[in-house]
Amino acid sequence: MYQSNTRDEVLEYLAFLTEKYDGENDTPYTAQSISDFLSISRNLASQYLNDFVKESLAIKIISRPVYFIHKRTFEKKYRIKLNMVVFKSKTDLLEILRSHDMVRLGFGRAAGFYGSLRECVEQCKAAMGYPPSGLPILLFGGPGVGKSFMVRQMYEYAQGKGYIGEESRLVTINCSEFAECEKAFWERMFSQKEDGFLEQAKGGVLFFDQIHLLPARVQSRLFGRLEEGSGVGGGRNPWAPCKTAFASNVDPKETLDRDFLRRIPFIVRIPSLGERSIQEKIELIQTFLDDEMHKIGIDITISRPALNAFLQYEYSENLTQLKGMIQISCAKAYLHYTKRDRELLIKLFHLPEQ
Repeated sequence: MYQSNTRDEVLEYLAFLTEKYDGENDTPYTAQSISDFLSISRNLASQYLNDFVKESLAIKIISRPVYFIHKRTFEKKYRIKLNMVVFKSKTDLLEILRSHDMVRLGFGRAAGFYGSLRECVEQCKAAMGYPPSGLPILLFGGPGVGKSFMVRQMYEYAQGKGYIGEESRLVTINCSEFAECEKAFWERMFSQKEDGFLEQAKGGVLFFDQIHLLPARVQSRLFGRLEEGSGVGGGRNPWAPCKTAFASNVDPKETLDRDFLRRIPFIVRIPSLGERSIQEKIELIQTFLDDEMHKIGIDITISRPALNAFLQYEYSENLTQLKGMIQISCAKAYLHYTKRDRELLIKLFHLPEQ
């Protein structure tokens, strides 16, 4: 029968080691090194480590010598979920990390990119990748559905694929600031100074947030003025200096200038949180919990009643509201947290009153 305290020490030490894992020096992760550090027999250390693998608490790499990694710590460190715990070589494990990075570049951080957002993601990729300078795209949907987040993913995707340079910028124009000041808008657009929007976004992505708040006359003139400002004749490619995205909280057919809409090839609606599947909602909740976990450095779990409450609530402000409620819940749970606790547990009474 195992000594439970020694077993716990082995698991805790493995987690400590894994925090430093970089794929280079494998020696500290072998049964021999772990046994030497903890002053226990190699056979006992090996037995514990293999038990951890059977319980999916540890990863095993079958090399010479065999070495082990703490699974949950590894997943948190690299923000990845592993479906297997035994690898034939370190190369196989690192290949998963590399492929995971490519998935992230391909909108992998967007919950539902294989589900409710699949068509949206495909259109975003097409808008960024079409030569020579991409095509304009308009994203619309209710407040908080993730329009700005998707634009950020487009920007990172374009960088990862080499469509824009690594030093290029994502420049956001908050159109509400210019709702009643057309002159100031044009001046900022074409200023040759550092604060000029086109100057900042040259070679990158220019994002017009809340485009519906710009006056209709500004919308109708926007493409023509940008053709003039970029020096592109014939109207064939007014976006030569940068790739361009727009976002609106309302139906574009009801609020945007018709000629303006006619010039945008991709018009994409992002679904509300209420339209997402249960699985996507759970994934979003876990993502926001993981964000809080990385901020405070404490494992966070959620009780089944609390999870059900989050899933059943109707969110008028979609993802923004869900994220805020999770932050409130974590803060309230933290009030009762002590260093003796292994994790921060979100219970039903920690949730906001509504």
